[in-house]
Amino acid sequence: MELAGPKGVVPDQERVSDSSRNVWTYYDFSRHDVEKSNISSPGRYFGSPLSKMYRAAGTPTISKLESLGKISFVVEDDDDI
Repeated sequence: MELAGPKGVVPDQERVSDSSRNVWTYYDFSRHDVEKSNISSPGRYFGSPLSKMYRAAGTPTISKLESLGKISFVVEDDDDI
């Protein structure tokens, strides 16, 4: 989620397994360090954890792993993608 940056992550809008629904519900109600924004207009999932975009507030896990030398990133030019 931290790696997704400001675009965040969203649930599939077509179908979601029970296990996946449980994860999104956990993020919606129990992860106070995660920012949530409504993305759906009234419809199928309106008002549920499946109608939101989630993004990390900062990058504490990535920063910690980088400081420990546990991860590194290779930056490619946009032309290479």
